Amino acid sequence: MPIAQEELRTIVPTLIIGVGGTGLEVIARLRRLVTESYGSLDKLPILGFLHIDTDESYTISNPVMAGPPLEASEKYWSRVKLEDAEEIANSPNSFSWFDGWLPPELISKPELLASEEGAGQIRACGRFSFFFNRDKILKKCAEARRRIQGHEQTMIGNYNLTVRPKLNIFVIGSISGGTGSGMLIDLGYSLREWFKGENGLETTAIIPSPDAFSGIVSGRIKENSYAALMEFNYYSDTNTTYSVLYGPTENSRLEDRRPPYDYTYIVGTNNELMTLKPDTVFEMMAQNIYLDLVSDYSPYKRSIRDNTKRLIGGENDQPINNRAEPFGRSYSRKFMSFGIASIEIPIHQIRNYLSALLAADLYKWWLNSEVLLPSDMELDIERELKAIKLLNKELRAEILLAQDGRPYQQIIQQWLKSVTEEIIKENRLQCTSQFPSAPPFATETGKILEFIDGYLQPKVEQYRLDHLRNDQKKRGDFIQRMYNNENQFVNSAAIALQEKLYSYLVDRDRGPKFLQVMLDLIEDNFKTQIEQLEREAEKTWDVVEKVGLDEYAAANSKINEFRKRWMATKQDWMNKQCDEAFKGLGKSLQAGLERESRIIAAKVLRSLLGNVNQLKGQLNRWIMRMEQSEAKFREYAKQEANQVEALEFVGLKLFQPQELNELYADFVAITGGRDDLSKEMTEQVLNRSNQSKFWSQSTHAATTFRLLDVQKIEAVPYLEFEEVVDKTTGRFIQEAPPQSKLYSDMDACTRFMRRYPEERDQQTQIELLFNRSKPLVRLDRVIPQGWKSDYIDSSQAGIIGGENAIEPAAQRQVTILRKYFTQKDAIAPLTDRERHKILAVQEVGGFSLRCISGTTILRSSYQRWRGERIRAERVILGGGNADLPIPVHIQKDMVFWDFMPSDPEVEKLVLIARAFGILQQEMNQKTKKDVIRYRKNSELGEDIVTLAGTWEDAVQILELPDCRDDRREVQKQLDELLEQAETDLQKQQLRTRLDAFLTERLRSEFRKIGQDDPRYLQERTIIQEFIADQKLGSKINPNDSNLNVPPNSNFGFSVSPEDSASKPPTNKSEPVNQLSSQPKFCTHCGNSLMDGDRFCSNCGSPVN
Repeated sequence: MPIAQEELRTIVPTLIIGVGGTGLEVIARLRRLVTESYGSLDKLPILGFLHIDTDESYTISNPVMAGPPLEASEKYWSRVKLEDAEEIANSPNSFSWFDGWLPPELISKPELLASEEGAGQIRACGRFSFFFNRDKILKKCAEARRRIQGHEQTMIGNYNLTVRPKLNIFVIGSISGGTGSGMLIDLGYSLREWFKGENGLETTAIIPSPDAFSGIVSGRIKENSYAALMEFNYYSDTNTTYSVLYGPTENSRLEDRRPPYDYTYIVGTNNELMTLKPDTVFEMMAQNIYLDLVSDYSPYKRSIRDNTKRLIGGENDQPINNRAEPFGRSYSRKFMSFGIASIEIPIHQIRNYLSALLAADLYKWWLNSEVLLPSDMELDIERELKAIKLLNKELRAEILLAQDGRPYQQIIQQWLKSVTEEIIKENRLQCTSQFPSAPPFATETGKILEFIDGYLQPKVEQYRLDHLRNDQKKRGDFIQRMYNNENQFVNSAAIALQEKLYSYLVDRDRGPKFLQVMLDLIEDNFKTQIEQLEREAEKTWDVVEKVGLDEYAAANSKINEFRKRWMATKQDWMNKQCDEAFKGLGKSLQAGLERESRIIAAKVLRSLLGNVNQLKGQLNRWIMRMEQSEAKFREYAKQEANQVEALEFVGLKLFQPQELNELYADFVAITGGRDDLSKEMTEQVLNRSNQSKFWSQSTHAATTFRLLDVQKIEAVPYLEFEEVVDKTTGRFIQEAPPQSKLYSDMDACTRFMRRYPEERDQQTQIELLFNRSKPLVRLDRVIPQGWKSDYIDSSQAGIIGGENAIEPAAQRQVTILRKYFTQKDAIAPLTDRERHKILAVQEVGGFSLRCISGTTILRSSYQRWRGERIRAERVILGGGNADLPIPVHIQKDMVFWDFMPSDPEVEKLVLIARAFGILQQEMNQKTKKDVIRYRKNSELGEDIVTLAGTWEDAVQILELPDCRDDRREVQKQLDELLEQAETDLQKQQLRTRLDAFLTERLRSEFRKIGQDDPRYLQERTIIQEFIADQKLGSKINPNDSNLNVPPNSNFGFSVSPEDSASKPPTNKSEPVNQLSSQPKFCTHCGNSLMDGDRFCSNCGSPVN
């Protein structure tokens, strides 16, 4: 059917529920497919996941194929503790909704019902877990539904997709184990009940057939699978009603006449052409859901399923007899299967490889380990230190700077000069007792008398106290300023060194390798300078200071000593001594500055040594992270390369692993080379990091993120930085330039034609594609010959542009595809996003379970289990001890009929033995339920043998190898009855009984449809053929009044009338009523007639 244009841009909210280990295998792969196409699961918010399991520890078989792990909200551990199981098992009256279906052999062993580490392949355990946790499972399903609501604007804004007001639910689970196999049916009906308010709710079950687990030799895989298929067949029948209590009151009852799911897919491991590994089947199941939901191809894919459903309608698989008439029980045809194959380039794995390799190379580029270092780095570093004033001379000059920018040496010198000028101006050295002003030995009256004690000494001491005092309690302002300079300089120098680390790290001529050597040399330089400064302060300038002070003191002492004496040239001598004093004072003060500046400079460098160690730590952390991340992404790249090689397509892989390096080299060259590409990527990484949560919500948010800041990120948030890098490189790969091979060579049609240039080879490969895509189920091709319609086969191809492709390579392949995909609109378009593949999808629907080849093997295993159970039951009934085998059905009542037609001879035996009363329906007085029994003579008298619970089950049981003796006994009693009918009248009596039986069946069991009921037709045909084979009454006039013969006649044998509409006698002592009316027969063919018939329903002759 053509797809309506409005359907092409729509998407439906979908909930994926995986049950048990198989469910996890598939949804893990589906999460990978979505992530590959959309970048992350968050980008597709209308898709929700839930995994339900009784085993919390299950891990998928191939982690490489898995997508992002499930969040806690997407998982539910359906756990049942032993004490809870015991409480329910020991209190049947309090938990009647459990007791109504629980097999008694499990009630007596509640440890088999507990599910803390899986269901142990016990289906009833899986069902028990569902019943026990049903309300919590409902809550988890409702939460998952809420998570995928309200994203209409996101989908229309990001993808131009309209979200349809519907809900799709996919359920994936195995029927071979315990958890999925035990939950699937109840879960299907419950989901429909829980979400019945949804518009357009559709539920789909995808079930791997048992051959997917053929490698598991232990357990009950085949028995479980066959039992589960019987149940699916039973509930898919239009005459069956699912009616289950989930609580103590009738309000909790759930009833539904529909199948458990709207669509049920059975998927095996092989089709007519090939056999797949289970892992490949899981991948195909995930691919099928992906194509159905979120691919651009989805509307076309969904149309196949919708068309299949429409064509199936309500038609059943109805066996026919040799006259092409409906015959016996019909079987539901509501089962489907699918197959997918592709001619494909593994684009996602290729891109993942290239992205990971590009990320690894970006980290390597940042490490810049191949840079050549300068030949004489020590001189370079000294120049660097000199530039930032961290060498001895420059550092001390900074320390000795006054607030006004003058060096303190200059200030002291100027002060000394000013004092000298003041001395001269104020004539502080005035001497009066000298020649010729005064005679010898005249008394001195000049200012020289007070020069030292009254002027110079106090002035100098005050200057020292004000400016040069170095006391922890109070420092002179010069000294304080020098210490202030120290603190400021330590900070500014630390910032300068930090900035060098930032800038040199990204300098392609330097980089981390250069920085490592630089920091080592700086550390060595600082240590050398510290040693030199401290030595000079102690050994040189401390000595000079003392010498100067001594000289100053000596000159002062001389001035004081001779100040009162008369001297011929006293004034000149005093001037000379004053000069000596000032020379010593200057030396002392300047030496003190030199000493103190060196002490402070050493402190500065010692502080900066700590900074250098911090910078080393930063650089080492940065390098370690870069190296670890590079190794990590190289490992990712290696894994993806292996994946490219190991990835198995069902179809044809159009890529060789050795092409990866060629693609990468071409991409790097086309995008400007390694340096230009890395610079551009680095810029984007820094911009995105600056906006990321790991930075914007950190304590460093006020600063701009730079590459070195990687080392500041905590361990957990650092993963987010790696994600930024990964997404950046992934975006560059995704947006490869059109002229690159990564863009031009990733077209499946072009590459396909390049590999197979000859048209005949292309046709061969397309034919293989078509055959490989056939559904993974093998069906019997004889069974449908009697149907009105055959299996519903649908096939569809997907190619860029579809039927109306405009690209030459695609047009060529469309021409070939039309030869195999012949249905209308069978070649659908793929968009540019999927141009890397040519798809082939086939589905088959409208088959019943009996059509599946290989089910006879499962049936044999099931029959063995059934036989073991019957043997054990009979030992127990006989008073012996025996353990019943673990049940394989989900309930104790065997109401499920076999979906494989029974042995005609056994069906015939049961029907005839029933008509003659050899097999009778009676009530079991203990269970108050109807059972099928027969009686036989033994040495102790008459034994009553309970055969089955229903007539249909009686047929199944007599087919069992373990019940051959029962079959022989029933056959023996029938043969004896026939042997006793020696006369024609006796034979006619048998025929009368058979005709009466058919008449009563028509009035009761088949009254709704009447003679056209295929099951009535089957019974009538069996009885007619039996009458003909045994020649029962063929020569007797059917209108003879002697036909009304009592069942216990005098002909030497007896026939017990069987009335299937009313209950037969519960024991042989109760009387059996004679038939109330004389039956009528066709005079031409002997067919039994009903009152009011005007024509024979068999031969059409008028009734007299």
